[in-house]
Amino acid sequence: MAVRITDDETSKQERKVQISRQKMDVLFNLSEMEVETGGIVVDEEVARSTPCHGYKEDETELVWSPGIVGALNEAEKVKYCQLRIDWKPIPEGLKRRWKALREAGVKFPKRKSL
Repeated sequence: MAVRITDDETSKQERKVQISRQKMDVLFNLSEMEVETGGIVVDEEVARSTPCHGYKEDETELVWSPGIVGALNEAEKVKYCQLRIDWKPIPEGLKRRWKALREAGVKFPKRKSL
């Protein structure tokens, strides 16, 4: 089923994302050296009605849902990934970035699989 989105709807969603990004400057809590997760819901219906997708590495998970900008936190995974999570092989570039961040002392949220 194809969904057609008007320019006006797109502009509204872009404004939501811009406002949310202003509230959340970075994905790192620099004082704690921790990765912050939590998405910005731009289309609740799409987020609830489509499968999530993500990557796992050791005790780290990054999960996304169509309709949400950014990686999901644990509560969002429970809410939006009820259909399923399609796990994909982690790309080498992402693996290298995760390793570099860990070596720099960044803490990732621990995995709590559904």
